[in-house]
Amino acid sequence: EKRAERLQALTDTLSQIDAALREYVVSSQADLLRHSARVGDVERIFTVVSAGVEAVQRSLARLRDDVVTPLARLDGRVTALTNAQDACVLLRALTRYQQLLRRLLAATSPSTSGDDGPSSLTRAAQTYTEISDLLAAEPRLGKIGPVA
Repeated sequence: EKRAERLQALTDTLSQIDAALREYVVSSQADLLRHSARVGDVERIFTVVSAGVEAVQRSLARLRDDVVTPLARLDGRVTALTNAQDACVLLRALTRYQQLLRRLLAATSPSTSGDDGPSSLTRAAQTYTEISDLLAAEPRLGKIGPVA
């Protein structure tokens, strides 16, 4: 009996809840319809915004393909060109250094013509000054060792 009473009480309660919900829906029908219309509007707006976001994402992908990827390749080439330019500057300085050393050697070695006077020492001093200036301007020359 207790089970039957409980079952009956539960059935009655569910009937009351169902009746209350129906009454609420009927009394609030206009509000519910307005809200459902707003939900439809929101869904349409969401669809438009989603399409816009997808378009922006596609544009960014094209931009990445058109600009960013070539720029990355260009950066590598610019680095290589910078290194080549740096090597050229160093080679020019090294060539100038060798020329000055030859001139210094010629100015300080005994001459067969007997021209070992003050002008030879002046040329040697001038060449030495040029070598010092070159080494100060391009300190990497001092780090280059002789090659056999």
